[in-house]
Amino acid sequence: MERLIKGKLYFDPNFWIFKTHFPGYPVVPGTMIVDGFVQEIEKNFGFSYLDIEILDFKFLRFISPGKYPFKIYSQDRDVICTLQDNKGTIISKGKVHLKNGTKK
Repeated sequence: MERLIKGKLYFDPNFWIFKTHFPGYPVVPGTMIVDGFVQEIEKNFGFSYLDIEILDFKFLRFISPGKYPFKIYSQDRDVICTLQDNKGTIISKGKVHLKNGTKK
């Protein structure tokens, strides 16, 4: 079954990590981007994070805190995730697999 989910990931500029990553030039850590996608997959597909296998993620440029549009496209248990800037340019992309675990 195919699905396309669109939304926005929000990285709060007041979150404490941005005071240290990096001082004067806050950059969203890649782990926060991946975690944002995992949370969206949990919410929209009903799978636990324990059943989400991260196969590949690429970060194409640094991003600062704020809101970014995303797309999650699934075909069966393979899921493609893309994060874009406000001009529609892909700034991060990844592939995950939903394992045969039980849904939440």
